[in-house]
Amino acid sequence: MQDNKKKTFFLKNSLDLQNYLKKIYDCLKIFLDSSQNICIFSEKKEIYFLNNSLNFLKNLDFFSKEVNLIAKLIEQACLKTFSLSGNGTTLTSLFSTKLMLDSLKFLLLGYDSIFLSNGFSKIAYFSAERINHYSIEITKLSQLASLIRTIFNRKEYKQIKKLLITLVLNFKKDGVILVEDSTSDKNEIEIYQGIEIEKGYISSYFINDFKSFEVSYKNPYILISKHSIASIEQLEEVIKFCKKKNRALIIVTENIEKSVLSELILKNIKKHLKIAVIKYNSIKFLNTEILNDLSILTHSNYLNTDPKKFTVNDLGNAEKVILKKTKSFFIVSKFSKLISMRKIKELTKKSLLAETEHEKETLKMRIARLSGNIAKLKINKFLINSSEFEFVKTKIHQSIDGLKSAIEEGILPGGDSIYFLYSKELVYWSTINLVGDEIISSKLIFSLLKDLFNEFLPFTKLKSSRKSKKKNFSYNFTKKRIVNCFKDGFIKPSKVLRGVFWNALTLVSSILKAV
Repeated sequence: MQDNKKKTFFLKNSLDLQNYLKKIYDCLKIFLDSSQNICIFSEKKEIYFLNNSLNFLKNLDFFSKEVNLIAKLIEQACLKTFSLSGNGTTLTSLFSTKLMLDSLKFLLLGYDSIFLSNGFSKIAYFSAERINHYSIEITKLSQLASLIRTIFNRKEYKQIKKLLITLVLNFKKDGVILVEDSTSDKNEIEIYQGIEIEKGYISSYFINDFKSFEVSYKNPYILISKHSIASIEQLEEVIKFCKKKNRALIIVTENIEKSVLSELILKNIKKHLKIAVIKYNSIKFLNTEILNDLSILTHSNYLNTDPKKFTVNDLGNAEKVILKKTKSFFIVSKFSKLISMRKIKELTKKSLLAETEHEKETLKMRIARLSGNIAKLKINKFLINSSEFEFVKTKIHQSIDGLKSAIEEGILPGGDSIYFLYSKELVYWSTINLVGDEIISSKLIFSLLKDLFNEFLPFTKLKSSRKSKKKNFSYNFTKKRIVNCFKDGFIKPSKVLRGVFWNALTLVSSILKAV
């Protein structure tokens, strides 16, 4: 009875699903050329510029609920890849859409969805293992500079790329880079002492910078609480003091009652008080001791706060605080560096005496956090086309995420050479490890890779070239010639590719199980 329901569902919806998925796939292919700015027209004749396939997927809306559901699932897979490595959304969406489209055709021919699902799941593990095997460890700073050139892949922004390379040479991997408008007539870098935490503002009503949709305050007071804030009376003395000094208040707390939050939001909207609230996750934040480190850098009284009433003595300071939806940045004074250095020496001694690996890793993380810097890359809008400013900002953030990913897991040659190498190993591995209809999933992946590069690259030239058979040589679509990937700056972080294969294959596997 259940099989009949499944069959009826696909007989009724298969043509629509295939049609829509084909259209999505054709549109996504445009994003493979990252050097172009892509825009779409809405029904209201408004123009939207799209930086990547993720923005495109967010703007999709179909009449079919099934297609909308699949589009949202693909969007979530892209978000997972992006959160992992800061890139790879286009390939994740392409892989997911094409594999789902081809799988649907085979299901209609009577192939078992469970076998196909199992095949994709097994290949996901195989792919992660092989990509780690291919990965080359970063040993030279020139490799990181090449990665920046690869991500930008355009000649117009030479000065900005030089500034980023300067940051790579002088900046630690745990540092944070913010992109801002420059008030001077040139692009420049400013380095600050600061800290980043993985939590943002609790409510969008606190936003005061509507261009970038973030909370930004200069010289705010910082209140870090390990206790729940249950009433506004607890904050009465602190609020009066902040209003008197006409300075903003940033509250970092484990829990805050809705009634208190509503009252603070109202005060902010009426401009009676500049305020923002960050609500942290207790277990994660306490285990890593990030709040302790934040209190050290901001000189706030975190450990000894009275749960009944907060006082002026509990407040800390920061030169600037920027709160985004999922992250917060605290830029602190230069004097904080002296305090942090003392704490770093203390933690270094503890790490030498630590007995467990977990304790050692936690102490290493704290040392990196306390010694970390925040860099501001200030870009003059007038030196570039103003309409491309957001494009440049996106590319800079991609460069930073790519650098961090490359340092963590290494790099791979760009283009298609790694895919051909992977395809050959996949065919051999599949014949030994896959059973029955599971082998179809392997053929679908092989077909996907072949179709992609047959369509977008001069495959005949590449196939006939002796250089293309070598691991580190590939065809550079922008320069239209075969290049040595590492010498020519045509590389990518292995973490990106691992995220692409894992998230795309596990998504398709999960959908097929639910069919």
